[in-house]
Amino acid sequence: MLEYFIVKYGYFALFAGSLLEGELVLIVAGFLAHLGLFNWPWVVAVALVGTIVSDQFYFYLGRKRGRQFLEKRPKWQLRLEKTQTLLDKHQNLILVGFRFLYQFRAIIPFAFGLSPMRTEKFLIWNIAGALAWTVLWTGGGYFFGNTLAALFTDFKRFQTEAVYGIIILALLIWLIYFLWKKLKFKKHV
Repeated sequence: MLEYFIVKYGYFALFAGSLLEGELVLIVAGFLAHLGLFNWPWVVAVALVGTIVSDQFYFYLGRKRGRQFLEKRPKWQLRLEKTQTLLDKHQNLILVGFRFLYQFRAIIPFAFGLSPMRTEKFLIWNIAGALAWTVLWTGGGYFFGNTLAALFTDFKRFQTEAVYGIIILALLIWLIYFLWKKLKFKKHV
């Protein structure tokens, strides 16, 4: 039953998760590929497309609605100020590796959208960086799964519990992080 659910809805869930700041989603997908529930090349392809779509969305949001969007979101304005300093000093490096900067993955493409950077340049470097990021995290999950399988030779018996445990743990981590960010932001406003 679980395998059917993952095969039927898993890639859609992976795509949706990769639209967000989703290292954990990619690690879990790589791990599930190791278990044979996903196909690793498909995991990379789906996550790559989701990541590129997300980054391009934020780039175009900055390009088309940048200032209007910021007027209604003081939290983004604060992040943009921090981001602008990084971009001024290290634009090319940030362009390739921005998705590795946790919590800045949405605001940096937005900031590039506000800049005079050509759309084609952003797209090319976005694809290159997204490919590296996707392969790193899904591959990490895949090879971490290999380590777990070596530790637990009878892992197949606990597969359902492990998948549910990973999902619950991921949701708890996200919830704690989300609540922490809300409280932290309220202190600054």
